[in-house]
Amino acid sequence: MFLPTNYPHSVHRSYLPFHVLQFFETVLATITSVLCNQALLVSVGVSAEGSIFGAVAVQWIIKDGAGEVTKLFFIRHFSPYFDSHPKAFTLFGEVIGCLGSGLQIATLLIAPSPGNFLLCAAGGNIFKLVGNAIWFTTHIKFMRYFSEQGNTGDVAAKDESQASIAQLFGYASGISLLTISHTAGYLYSIFFLAVPLHLTMTAYMMRVATFELLTLPRISCLAQEYVTRGDVSSLEELDKSHRIGLFGEFYKNKGDRWLTLAPRVNEVLKSGTELEQSQWQVCAEVFKDDRYLLLPLQAPQGPMISVFFHPDATNDDMLRSIVHAAFVRDALLRRQPTPQGDIVPDDGSPAHMDTLSLTSLRSTLAESRQWTASNYPSFKESLEAQEWRTDELCFADHGHRVTWAHAD
Repeated sequence: MFLPTNYPHSVHRSYLPFHVLQFFETVLATITSVLCNQALLVSVGVSAEGSIFGAVAVQWIIKDGAGEVTKLFFIRHFSPYFDSHPKAFTLFGEVIGCLGSGLQIATLLIAPSPGNFLLCAAGGNIFKLVGNAIWFTTHIKFMRYFSEQGNTGDVAAKDESQASIAQLFGYASGISLLTISHTAGYLYSIFFLAVPLHLTMTAYMMRVATFELLTLPRISCLAQEYVTRGDVSSLEELDKSHRIGLFGEFYKNKGDRWLTLAPRVNEVLKSGTELEQSQWQVCAEVFKDDRYLLLPLQAPQGPMISVFFHPDATNDDMLRSIVHAAFVRDALLRRQPTPQGDIVPDDGSPAHMDTLSLTSLRSTLAESRQWTASNYPSFKESLEAQEWRTDELCFADHGHRVTWAHAD
């Protein structure tokens, strides 16, 4: 009833620790929910004195409606990041959910009136609905990652049964605690004990969920590894090296970010100078038969590579473009800058950065295309040998796709 069929062979190895922590997290969240309901009911009972029942119903509808509208706004602006930063957003969703609970309990502290009730109840509901939307959205991804044998439905169903038991424990615990007192001070004391434990459980859940996902920081680091030494690290090796930031979803340092996927063209070619237009035209000519285009630009921290995708680009094209970009960057880094800001080519003769870009970009990209054609299959095999998931690339894809033409 509570474990997926053919457990443990049908699930990811992190399934058990994740769901043990999730059980206790759900218990604590349910206790907090019971406290919120108690506070809201008491507040409505007081503020409704002398008014018709319909006024209370309107207050409740406004409370829920405001949360739904805000949830739509939040999803509209942040949904692409649920794929690139699922763990970070899960933790963020739990934090704002707890803030919403704290705001709803505050209905016991304010003067009883419809306006005050809506301020706390609706405000708290906004935070909680957004938090719940984040949780359910990212949780769908987690269920898919836990499913090792295509048994996502079974894993999700058993997850629901586990949650039901946890909620029953939470309801029982919350009701037992309410038999002692209903005062705001008592409810807040329990709240401030339960919330830190709740968020600690969530943080540990995200840490033990060791999915071999190719996030943008991870794949950019792995591509660099392959270009320089012909192999890639495993998830454990990459974590031990401390080269990647929180949950594998962030760069350790801002200077480590050298790769941009699917940006807007006008965000990359900001100045619109003749040099930038010439560089774009060279890249368009080299990549005329590909479903991605690399545009290297010089920056203070080193070469930056922007990757543009054709509307027909597949996940395999995206993965290929990243190792291709790593090779191009490595080739550009071999041309060391002089103290005056010039670049010294491999033959030792000085050349200005702009001149070098125009005269060498075409040959560098052409050489990199040949290297990528020969080495990409080996790169993908190396990733799969280390159990990385090559069927999905986790980055904030805003859907920017472009087509390009080249000069005849």
